Amino acid sequence: MKLRKKILLTCTSLILLLPSVASAGNSDVPFYNGNETTILASDELQLKGKLLRSGSRYKPKEFEYKADIHFPAVYNGSFNWGNPRENLIHNEDQSEPYVRISNDGYINPSVVVGDRMVTEVERITNSIITDKYWGNSQFVLKYLIPHKITNQDSFESYGHFYWIRDIAYLSGGYAGAGSVNGVNRYNLWYVRTSKPEIKDFKATSGKKDVPVKFTFNGFEYVSKNKGYNDRDPNGTTVNPYQAAAGERNRVKWMLDITKDGETVYHQENYLRSTPQKDNQKPNEGDAGQFKSEELKWQPQMCGRYTAKIKVIDAVQRESNEKTVDFTINGNCGTEVTPNPDPGDDDDFKYKIDFSADRIEGETAREGKNIKTRIDVSRDNFKPERDQYRAKVNNNINKSQQEVNSSESERDSAQSSLSYCRRNPIHEVDAEGKDHYYDRDCSWEENKLDSAASKLDNARQKLEKEKNKIKKLDVLEEKYTNPETVVVLKHNGQQVALQKVRLTEGEKKTLNLDWQHKGKGTIQAEINPAGNRIDIEETTYKNNPIKTAIYEPSKEKAMCGVTSVKGVVETVSERVSKEDITGEMYYETLTGSIDNLAPSKLHSGYGFSYEVNGKYKNDWNANYPGVFAAAKAQYPFADEGLKATQDLEKKELKDNTAKFLPKNMYLSEATGHVFDSKRPTKSLYWDGQEKIIDGGQKWYSPLKTKDGVYTFNVETAPAGINEMSLCLTEQVEIKGVAYDDFIKRRVFPDDPFPGGSGVGW
Repeated sequence: MKLRKKILLTCTSLILLLPSVASAGNSDVPFYNGNETTILASDELQLKGKLLRSGSRYKPKEFEYKADIHFPAVYNGSFNWGNPRENLIHNEDQSEPYVRISNDGYINPSVVVGDRMVTEVERITNSIITDKYWGNSQFVLKYLIPHKITNQDSFESYGHFYWIRDIAYLSGGYAGAGSVNGVNRYNLWYVRTSKPEIKDFKATSGKKDVPVKFTFNGFEYVSKNKGYNDRDPNGTTVNPYQAAAGERNRVKWMLDITKDGETVYHQENYLRSTPQKDNQKPNEGDAGQFKSEELKWQPQMCGRYTAKIKVIDAVQRESNEKTVDFTINGNCGTEVTPNPDPGDDDDFKYKIDFSADRIEGETAREGKNIKTRIDVSRDNFKPERDQYRAKVNNNINKSQQEVNSSESERDSAQSSLSYCRRNPIHEVDAEGKDHYYDRDCSWEENKLDSAASKLDNARQKLEKEKNKIKKLDVLEEKYTNPETVVVLKHNGQQVALQKVRLTEGEKKTLNLDWQHKGKGTIQAEINPAGNRIDIEETTYKNNPIKTAIYEPSKEKAMCGVTSVKGVVETVSERVSKEDITGEMYYETLTGSIDNLAPSKLHSGYGFSYEVNGKYKNDWNANYPGVFAAAKAQYPFADEGLKATQDLEKKELKDNTAKFLPKNMYLSEATGHVFDSKRPTKSLYWDGQEKIIDGGQKWYSPLKTKDGVYTFNVETAPAGINEMSLCLTEQVEIKGVAYDDFIKRRVFPDDPFPGGSGVGW
């Protein structure tokens, strides 16, 4: 455990330092020149003694110098120590340069001789691992330890380097030196091995009530007990890759069952191989055959299924995939769709809901530019997500505890297995000779595999929970303030569009500009079909809202009707996701003829009156909607005057108006009525007669017959709806103006024959 932590810490530290030595290479490592200034140091290479690089300029025969740069031979499958040409692919791969780092054991008997063939880390890329060493590049480069080489005295860094043994080991093969005379002059070689291969996969078809049985077998080819040998009690190096790639005869299988393209079952576990030659790949010297026990799965639905199986070997190389189809039938009318494990699937769905909450329809003339108010909002689901987040975080804590516990079990099982492997059975024969036999560690292996499987499951569970939080974070960031649009339609035709952004719980009032299209229905819709954001809403029922819209009615009230009203605004407002209330707002115009005096009169006399108007707007109390003009239609008029006369505006405020008849003038001599104080254009004025003020009255001609006469007052169109009134009133004519005079012959000599005042 301590070593593993140290290695991880070392890896992290070295990776952080990589940019500063990115230019370092094989040529930067100095050659040994016989003095201490060229002695090297590297703590992680597990090489005792003083380190040095022998070169062509200083090469005592003790160093067994071969070359400044070494190029390996390449073998497929295995290396035959007795026949170095067997399985040989390249004698010297000139594209793979390595530097030889030796210790001083060659000149110091107290130190065990050792060499390390290393190359600069910049050289080992994904393609090198994949194409040359046949490894899983992501796996190899994840765990491969870079070794820092420095000057022992000055501590000058020469860069970071990978050991060929580590590269080959993590790729599934092994590397070595020696026994290649006549093949490779550098005394260096490595072996690469094949990916695992599934040879056979079978599944049984049958009735729904009977479990389906699966079997499979195949080969894996990872090297065993080479490079790092865990069964060597006298080994001089510690395997830093034991946890990552130490179980060389283990594969992990993964079974998936699909129906109609959807996975209905998944299972995975570990399986051990046993040494067995693969006749199809005879060069693979460490081939191991794996055979599954009978796997069972209970189907819950009838139909056709496809099962897929693949394995991953000890160095994470993936096998071919085998598939098999099978059919389930019998008693098919009672199947029930299985409920997924709530812990396996993420049933969380990010909720978003836009709503159009209010729309106002303004009465206006067709063609007028208007603004339509639309209120929109977005629902707030954050409290629900906070609850979900708290639940998932709690699951993460529990899952992390399971992982920690499983890691402890795995480490304990690994320790037991390592002890078993490094402590062979010791026997002494009759002659006193020692014999060592490898122990059967299958029980410890099974225990480790079980612990590893448990740890895998715990980690997968933990990762799923963490992914839920990651997914939630991404969704919350993405939809914090998304942009959508609001469209406005008139009788189904789009007339306006406006973009809008809404955070959760936010409400906004929009005013969409458009040109009034006349009477009909307007509808506003937020996030409409065809222009929606990329996430489904919880409901679309509350996205549209509509109301009626009117143009001016231009109503003319019937004569005698003193009041008229019209719609000025319609409002639809949402009270729930599905319910909307509507309301209409009106304007009312009223009028009256007041203070008529006298209502009974002789012909030749005039009468006065006033016309009063009042306007009320339920939507806009300050709207100036009262009529601004009025016109009287009289049943009689003196000669030279029109029967239709404009009334004089006496008072006009926002909501009230008062009109009076125009001022009239009379001839003192004839009593003729004029509409001007100096009626110079009138044919009935000789220019000499005295004109007197008749006041704001309308006069009946002297010739008017007795009777009841009706006159009307029509108001000018007013208000938003351009409404008008026709007010009526009556006057009674009885007698003539001369009835107020007594005609009598008077003699100047006897003016009062009957006595003074009598009869007068």
